[in-house]
Amino acid sequence: MKISKNSPKKKILFLSGGSLVGQNLLASLMDRRDNLTLVALNSIAFEPSLFMYDRVYLVPSLVKMKEEFEQILFGILEKEQPDLIIPCRDEDVFFLAELVDRFPEFLPKAIVGPKDIAYLMLDKNLSYQFSIDNGLPFVPTIKADASKDNLDLFIHENGFPLLIKPVKGFASRGVRIITNKSQ
Repeated sequence: MKISKNSPKKKILFLSGGSLVGQNLLASLMDRRDNLTLVALNSIAFEPSLFMYDRVYLVPSLVKMKEEFEQILFGILEKEQPDLIIPCRDEDVFFLAELVDRFPEFLPKAIVGPKDIAYLMLDKNLSYQFSIDNGLPFVPTIKADASKDNLDLFIHENGFPLLIKPVKGFASRGVRIITNKSQ
């Protein structure tokens, strides 16, 4: 869709606009934003990229205060009337998918798939199992609570170093490299 200079500005709302995905999207739109209004939500006020949006709303953490986040989001949606809603973190994707499931009127504006698929992508172990079941490439994975025998076999087959990641998480938080069994 081509937007002429006389067209009303399209408004894009970024959930977690200060995240790495938000920053990358913002950078990719920088030279093409004449007919765009970019609005961000973020739970952390001190992210420098937030100053590049047209408007920013400081919101509670979606992970820690989901109900409060949702209530504030509805007020922002009513005020801003965005043309497009972009989730920028895994948790945002699942939240938005759940929201669309409950309120289908948001579907045309939300860049999100079904909530079952969003949850699958949120849980790294489920993502692994889905990929294996469907013949998709995925790094070998085992849950940390597997039996000692299964863990030993996994280590024997894959060797060190190994990455340990939380089942749910984002931005490499909680990722650790282990180089031996005692770790």
